[in-house]
Amino acid sequence: MVFVRNAQVLTHDYIPPRLPHREKEYSELIKEFKLMKHGFPPPHLAILGPTGSGKTVTVRKALVDTGIDHVYLIAESTAYGTLVALGEMVLGKRKWGLSFAPLWNEIDSKLPKPCIIVLDEAEKFMTRDEKSDHLLYYLSRRPQTGLILISNRLNLLDYIRDSRVKSSYKPRTILFTPYNADEIYSIILERTKEAIGEDYESYVDEAALKYIAALAAQKGGDARYAIDLLREGLKQAVLEDSPKLIVKHIDEARTLVEVSYVESSLRMLSRAHKLLLLAILKGAKRVGEAYSKFNELAPSYGLKQLSERRLRDILGDLELMGFVRVKRMGRQWIITLSSWIPTEAKTILEKDLKLTTI
Repeated sequence: MVFVRNAQVLTHDYIPPRLPHREKEYSELIKEFKLMKHGFPPPHLAILGPTGSGKTVTVRKALVDTGIDHVYLIAESTAYGTLVALGEMVLGKRKWGLSFAPLWNEIDSKLPKPCIIVLDEAEKFMTRDEKSDHLLYYLSRRPQTGLILISNRLNLLDYIRDSRVKSSYKPRTILFTPYNADEIYSIILERTKEAIGEDYESYVDEAALKYIAALAAQKGGDARYAIDLLREGLKQAVLEDSPKLIVKHIDEARTLVEVSYVESSLRMLSRAHKLLLLAILKGAKRVGEAYSKFNELAPSYGLKQLSERRLRDILGDLELMGFVRVKRMGRQWIITLSSWIPTEAKTILEKDLKLTTI
């Protein structure tokens, strides 16, 4: 029967002893942090690349391995919410109700110097909240403090509009490319060895690992997706008292993982993004139809009707995030839903929009 000795290595928070295929990026970060330890100013960095390309784990490992004082957090959907989350990590409690400046002053007084502040998934507030520059202004101007923004948006820095922030935050950009199938295979092979042991071949069919790598490569080279498939596949094997992890278990895991991925990706959208996607799911095939449907539905969900320019930006976001594709056919711009979006997406969106209206 399959026996997992260390399930922790199958989580997203785990920092492995090695980073296959990210040695170059890791080395660049180590150099930046080594200079900081020798008295040079902490670096401002923008770590950009698609989901599951190793950005977060590489940054966190480099910080841990160099012993740099740092605060890491996943951004909230607003600048203020992100500041509150930062306050919770630094002050030990969430301080809602304070205005921006007093809350920042409390956090500032407790943060060490020098230090690094890491905001992961920075696009969550930078692309949606007009006050995002307000937070970046405070963070980027703090003495002896480096700001690292991690995002799957390659154009993230375009969302910085305030000239003062552009002046104080001039990051070095490090780009992460997607993994290919062979690279993903070697990553999950290492995780398998750590989770099960050097005798993993007795418990894991190689075809199952190759299948995971192929599926993750189809998802744009997403290593997180591959690790999720491995973890859930092993759970299925254990529950079935199976002697080995086989392809069948990965197929069973795939359904569970994809439902979870879809739900989380839909729920992280802003209300306006959800409503435009809902309009498309309700049958709007042309761009103009989607805009009209949005403004028709907006009052029902307590949203304001939006201009064509704003809706164009939202549609561009949905395309960038992989929910839709927009193609010109003749004189019309046609919207096509991505194949990975399930039929349940419409129900999930309607439910979320109604809940946030109450």
